[in-house]
Amino acid sequence: MFADIDIGADVIIPPDPSHNDSWKDGRRVIELFELAQNLVCQLCNCPLNLIDTVSERKYGLGSVLTIPCGSCTACNSVETGKRNSNGAFVVNSKGSYCPNFSSVIGMIHAGMGATHVNNFLAGLNVPPVHSSTIRKKEKEIGKKIQEVAAQSCKSVQIKVKDLSNGKVEASFDGGWQKRGTGWQYDSNTGHASMIGLKTGKVMDYTYRSRSCRVCEVHEKRKETVSAHDCCRNWKGTSKGMEPDMAVEMTHKLNDSGCQIKVLHADNDSTTTSRLKVHFEDLEKKDDQNHVKKGFSKKLYELSKKYKELKHPDVIPYLVRCFMYAIKENEGLTDDLREGLNRIVPHVSGDHSLCTDIEWCTYKDDPVNFKYKSLPGGKCLSNDALTSELRELVQQYNRRAESLQNMGSTQANENFNQIVGSKCPKARSYGGSSSFNSRLSAAVLQKNEGYTWLSMVNEASELSPGQFTMKVGETMNKKLERQRENQKTQTFKKRRIENKKNRKKAQQSSSVKEGTTYQQEVEVNVNACDIIQQIPSSLTLSNTDKYVVFDLETTSLSRNSDITQLAAASGLNLFQRYIMPRCDISNEASKITGISFCHATNKMYLNGREVETCTIQQGLLDFLDFLKLNELPILVGHNITNFDMMVLENRLKEFNMFSAFIASVKGFIDTLKLSKRVFPKADVDNYKQQTLVKKVLGIEYAAHNAKDDVLSLSELFSQKLQSSCEEDDLHHVNFNSCKLSLKPLVDKKLLMQQFALN
Repeated sequence: MFADIDIGADVIIPPDPSHNDSWKDGRRVIELFELAQNLVCQLCNCPLNLIDTVSERKYGLGSVLTIPCGSCTACNSVETGKRNSNGAFVVNSKGSYCPNFSSVIGMIHAGMGATHVNNFLAGLNVPPVHSSTIRKKEKEIGKKIQEVAAQSCKSVQIKVKDLSNGKVEASFDGGWQKRGTGWQYDSNTGHASMIGLKTGKVMDYTYRSRSCRVCEVHEKRKETVSAHDCCRNWKGTSKGMEPDMAVEMTHKLNDSGCQIKVLHADNDSTTTSRLKVHFEDLEKKDDQNHVKKGFSKKLYELSKKYKELKHPDVIPYLVRCFMYAIKENEGLTDDLREGLNRIVPHVSGDHSLCTDIEWCTYKDDPVNFKYKSLPGGKCLSNDALTSELRELVQQYNRRAESLQNMGSTQANENFNQIVGSKCPKARSYGGSSSFNSRLSAAVLQKNEGYTWLSMVNEASELSPGQFTMKVGETMNKKLERQRENQKTQTFKKRRIENKKNRKKAQQSSSVKEGTTYQQEVEVNVNACDIIQQIPSSLTLSNTDKYVVFDLETTSLSRNSDITQLAAASGLNLFQRYIMPRCDISNEASKITGISFCHATNKMYLNGREVETCTIQQGLLDFLDFLKLNELPILVGHNITNFDMMVLENRLKEFNMFSAFIASVKGFIDTLKLSKRVFPKADVDNYKQQTLVKKVLGIEYAAHNAKDDVLSLSELFSQKLQSSCEEDDLHHVNFNSCKLSLKPLVDKKLLMQQFALN
């Protein structure tokens, strides 16, 4: 490249392309001890300095640094981490860097994919790993996970046989990787598990998949599908997966010498019918959780017709009575029928059948007996509801034999949750072998606990990982403590109480908020117009600030215009005369002394011209005055029925009501307060002018907003403020809420007193 250059010419020699400064950027995953051992020159055994690094070659999360020796200048390749025992430096071989395998195991354990791993690394400022590298490592490590899971299941089978004395009991349930709607399931993948009753661990598992990405790509291109590890093993419907998986696993367990004699399963599929074809002597037990949910679901359907069931305590109480009858009469079909038959009479007030049961305390004190879980302690008195409840109970009474000694698939439900954490339903892993690897990881976590990662590491010729084992053991201990705590009566009572409180709070909030979310609710304009949120109750505090205000209007109508607005807070005084947009009535002008000439746009107070502003400007100035104090409480005389309504209408007209709500805490009407504080015999009447004269001995010109405010401020601070109670404090939405309840009051569905409170 230098053949055409003259002697003595200036030349810029390009840098060595093998040298780069990329190692200076970001962070790296490094095994400190391994790096420390490798920081030695391979020729002269002199120590190497990291600062002398000239280049870096990255292999996933592993790196090779090129560091020249300061003594002999030889370039050394320094590895930052361990590799597998083979030692060959090929990405897809046993000589790959251990952090790449470990990151894939962690990815599966956390339920992430390649994109999520790189997003996590990006947050740490660590160079990303190519997605193809992650997929290759996942295939390699996935086979090891499946092998270890198969070994774990075999050991569980042996243990179950030893504990079962020839009668193996197992629970079965399936799941899908796509959420169903209750009547439609179209998931491409599904899984199922068979869990030993004695051990609570997975004896066998399998999956069904209707998709394979490799096959689909070739089929779309109309090409011959090349040889690959195909994960497609099902062509039927999603609903048909569960029975087929049950038959397959039962046959596999039978062939391995672990024949299932008793199977606990739900009634949501035809699993039992299909199993009976192959195993005639197989005994089936219903799942008590599904029976309980089924009974509860039917009660909630009835609650749409009968308001008595809408109370948050009623349905849970009926469900408890139902489960009491089943639990107390296990193995006794006739007694179970009697127990079911006494439920409806018991909740309806007839205790003639309750003489022999402990949970009904009517016999102890019939006179003072009250139901602890029914509204008001009274029985259900709706005859139509009683009739439907009897029919519902009879449906279960007719199948009382199947309710004997019910089983449980709770362990399978727990396993399904673990699968959901490894293979989230919001993501799709079913079109590749990744799904089987993640399913196997869930099996290992169910059987071996959180230390399964170390087991897979050892099987893959990786270090078990000191911190991996430590965290796994800590999580296992924490899980064991949680399980023991959940068995205690205290925990169960607290869980029921918390659930009840959450439900009550939710119902209370729903009533306050109105219809906020509903199908096509936005289309129904009328429904949106009447939505009004009921405000929460307010409380008084010693730090509250008060703003006394008053206004004068063009008439006595609540929709009239404001002509004068005044307010006072301590030494601060606010007053505005406002140009009306309509004529001032003769009666209002006579009372207030305010008149307005539309021809000249001038306002007069008792014949004297006053400075005015527009209604919009006056309201803006009033809001600014309110903001001088943090969430003050408005105080006025007879403002509930007039001033607040006029003010609210005008604020809404100019879209200022939201800002007004955010600026004040609430309001107090001194008319209501005065009636409680001052006996009528002492004050004759409760007009503001009379109260000020009788109580303070002050006479003033009434119906001038400024004078009204100043006099009321004195009366409130001296005589009324100390007597304020929380019932006197109203939200600024008070009138709107009261108006929204008027249709219910008119139809006598709601008492007037309740609407006002």
